[in-house]
Amino acid sequence: MNNLPELYASFGIEYGDRLQRQMASTLSKTLPSPKYIIKYSDTAYIIVLMNQNRSDVLPFKERLIQVFNKTPFYVDGKPMQVHAELGISSFPENGNTLSQLIGISLSKSTSQHSPKTKVTS
Repeated sequence: MNNLPELYASFGIEYGDRLQRQMASTLSKTLPSPKYIIKYSDTAYIIVLMNQNRSDVLPFKERLIQVFNKTPFYVDGKPMQVHAELGISSFPENGNTLSQLIGISLSKSTSQHSPKTKVTS
């Protein structure tokens, strides 16, 4: 979520925290179980989908783009537009350890810098 610092600066900590709770809830509702949603840094979440083939996961990428980049979230009636970058890595094609998979996914999501939606596979 590359514009979270700006949203916090514009709307304040309370609204930013509420936005992040909404985003986590949306992720949880959008993605299949079993899954883990982890806040990795100020601007990054890591999602681990268990028992899923890469081909099964790719359609969720498009859904997440729609949810996060095309539709604003509302906190107390205030629209907050999130700009998300998505990187996908899969075991064992991209790595054998969680650290390797995270590194690949983060490098794919940040390989280009643009305010628009960035998606890599």
